[in-house]
Amino acid sequence: MAVETQIPQGLDVVHTFEQDAFDAVRESMAGLRDPCLSFRMRNGSFPEEYSFFRATERRIAAEVEPIMHSADETLGARRHYVLADTTDVEPAGTQRAVGTRWHADTPLVYLDLASDILPTRVLYRQQGDLKRAVGERALRRMVGGRRPKQEDIQQMIADRDLFVFSAKPREALRLAPGIFHASSVNETDETVKRVLIQHAFSGYFSFRMTGAVRRVRSLVYDEAA
Repeated sequence: MAVETQIPQGLDVVHTFEQDAFDAVRESMAGLRDPCLSFRMRNGSFPEEYSFFRATERRIAAEVEPIMHSADETLGARRHYVLADTTDVEPAGTQRAVGTRWHADTPLVYLDLASDILPTRVLYRQQGDLKRAVGERALRRMVGGRRPKQEDIQQMIADRDLFVFSAKPREALRLAPGIFHASSVNETDETVKRVLIQHAFSGYFSFRMTGAVRRVRSLVYDEAA
């Protein structure tokens, strides 16, 4: 499948990490039992200002600070959620539990995604010369008002009514709230070592509230978490 390189509206590359940043994240998590780690910060404060953060969180936050600072400056972010995942990707597999399922994360929350290999895929529409990333409302309009199924989306990609965008490895891609995206598949016959950095943020709602919205949506619509 061809992947577009021009950035659609609703997306933005806000930073390009050096490979050293991903290596530092992997090294800091090497001794942990779980290869996936997440933590929260609020009011623009980074972990070095909190005595209870472990060295692992401090080091990851130091690497992620450029995109957190960007969120503070441009969008007035007040609450940050950081996730780092170093799970190896098996052949024909994906790193995240959501797999290849097209989905949108919690409404009203922006999402930054960066990885050193297998960048996340994002859906977009081509309207004349305009490329626009799509969310659920646009997808509903494309299938007659009902909630789109995975097979609907795959068919629209095959029919070239929808297209797929991926940032380059090491680029931090910022998604506006509600944009549909999916994990990339390891299409090689070798296990791939991938480091994913995910940064979600909101200037208006706590993650407890938006997390509750997400859980309700998953129950009502059978969405992947």
